[in-house]
Amino acid sequence: MSACAPSPPRSPRQSRTLADSALVATGAAACAAALVFAWGALRGQRAHAEWCAARARADGVVSRVVERRVNGSFSEDAGGMPTDPASITVAVVSFRAANGVDYEFDTQEVPLEVGTAVAVAYDPALPSDARAIARTPKVGCAAILLLVGAALAIYGLTRS
Repeated sequence: MSACAPSPPRSPRQSRTLADSALVATGAAACAAALVFAWGALRGQRAHAEWCAARARADGVVSRVVERRVNGSFSEDAGGMPTDPASITVAVVSFRAANGVDYEFDTQEVPLEVGTAVAVAYDPALPSDARAIARTPKVGCAAILLLVGAALAIYGLTRS
């Protein structure tokens, strides 16, 4: 048999086994990626908690809700040029630092409702460096990816 000769056709059972293996491998890869994303999100949450624990605290309030332009654009035309300016909606939190001066910072971590009370942590040496203390870990994407990956792997394993 020459090196260029076509290989014999696969039986339907062989093709199905390869497809099942591919489903299991894809599902396992998706689950692994989900765990990496979740680990990163929880690590970020831990770093935020440590940062807040080492800072001064103050009571703040959402003073207004605004749209801020962000660097770059989320949509581009075929030539790579931005088609519209990108913006995000943020809450502006006002608080009074221990030095008696009022400060503001933008955050997406609190409800977008004017008047909402917000616990604030800030650096006393630079009070404009402030954060909302309450923060929800961002593991939603990881959870969805984990569910999809598990479903693919289970489907690949149980197909007969």
